[in-house]
Amino acid sequence: GSTPLSEAYAFDPVIGTWAELPRLPDGLGAAAAAEVGGDIFVVGGADSAGLSGKLYVLDSVAGVWKEKAPMPDPRDHLAAAEVNGKLYAFGGRHDSLLANRSTVSIYDPQDNRWTDGAEMPRARGGIAAAAVDGTVWIFGGEAVTHTFRDVDGYDTVTGRWREATPMPTSRHGLGAAVVGGKVYVVGGGAKPGLSVSDTVEVFTPPASNSE
Repeated sequence: GSTPLSEAYAFDPVIGTWAELPRLPDGLGAAAAAEVGGDIFVVGGADSAGLSGKLYVLDSVAGVWKEKAPMPDPRDHLAAAEVNGKLYAFGGRHDSLLANRSTVSIYDPQDNRWTDGAEMPRARGGIAAAAVDGTVWIFGGEAVTHTFRDVDGYDTVTGRWREATPMPTSRHGLGAAVVGGKVYVVGGGAKPGLSVSDTVEVFTPPASNSE
């Protein structure tokens, strides 16, 4: 099997260079990461002992990793996003494509506590997440026999899910980033397991249902 790594790096887009950060306390693979309040949060994945629910936070001032309350449902190949100072962790799986999860876990740094959100409409791992105007959009994923085109949005105000127009290309192991209110969904594999693509598609979120 593969060996999870503990290296961490930061990219400076102004000068186009990478800088090495303090190493994670444990090597992790297939974890999720997001920025919350200027700090980097890394959650879930798998370490040398198996599935991990650990939550590590890189303190941007002190420059050290701190371990916080663990995620109640350890899983890998999940996705994470930040909304209004909270960390949202979506989906993932328990080692196998036969064990995809629909779990939504919400972490509040103010009280170092996890709560559950409404479960995803479909259990999926190998997904991407991006937050736009209070809604976290979930893209793609894989199962044993196929990959997903699905796009689902979690409204963090109402706690409800909504479906959006599927991606033109089904994919897993993809990335997503927000620029100018649009989500750029990049790469990923069209077939379950090890597959790759150079696909880039742009998603314009519909108006929010929140009042």
